[in-house]
Amino acid sequence: MPSSWTVPRYLLEQGEDEWTKICQQWHMEVEGIDIPPPMKRFKDMKFPAPILKSLVAKNIQRPTPIQMQGLPVALAGRDMVGIAFTGSGKTLTFSFTARHAVARRRIAHALDWWRRTDRLYSSDNGWIRLVACVQQQEHRPGMTRTKITTT
Repeated sequence: MPSSWTVPRYLLEQGEDEWTKICQQWHMEVEGIDIPPPMKRFKDMKFPAPILKSLVAKNIQRPTPIQMQGLPVALAGRDMVGIAFTGSGKTLTFSFTARHAVARRRIAHALDWWRRTDRLYSSDNGWIRLVACVQQQEHRPGMTRTKITTT
């Protein structure tokens, strides 16, 4: 899905060597072409202030590895497969990007939607297809590897 979201300039200026160091530090395997850089702060992801305040209220200080890389990829409108352990933050990654996409769609299509309320939405006129796969497993100490593949 096309996106108007952009990576902050200062992160782009860091370059791929710095991004690789971050991925190695957080045990992230990332594959693909033109992958957005990992982001260590939610603020850099350009979420609205109420969302950032909500995270602080829930004592969520910084993104987990799957969120550092997964949120920028999804916000950029890229397809992604993210594999991480239970409790790693996959659900927050999925729900944030889903909410962001829905909000963008609502703003872009609000007037049009009211004119066509009798039609069902399809992939051509507004619905967004989201797939969530959850693997149930017991969390064990030392399980920190995150893998993200973009297309």
